[in-house]
Amino acid sequence: MSLPVVTLEETVKESQVIVVATAQRSSPAPASEGDARDVLIQFKVKRVLKGELKGKTITTRTGAPAEKIVGQDWVVCLSPKYIAGKVQSAPLTSAEFEARFKQIIAAEDKK
Repeated sequence: MSLPVVTLEETVKESQVIVVATAQRSSPAPASEGDARDVLIQFKVKRVLKGELKGKTITTRTGAPAEKIVGQDWVVCLSPKYIAGKVQSAPLTSAEFEARFKQIIAAEDKK
């Protein structure tokens, strides 16, 4: 049985806030249910594409290797659960796709 594929449009619709941010640094995440390899990535927000965000930094939890994330710009999609402090993880997409996110957000706003 395979997991369902979540489209970019679904991700945008479900996200309360979407930002473009630079991954600045990482640190080991506290172990949680066997996820000892997870890291926390701190991002400096460059611009908000959707919603409102208080503050200029965000921190997400990921199992991806930090060296593949830190030093690059990302589109980070923050769910209502993330904004409420209930989860630490958030989907990351290369900032190369920022224009596509803007198109989807503009189409969503027209509805």
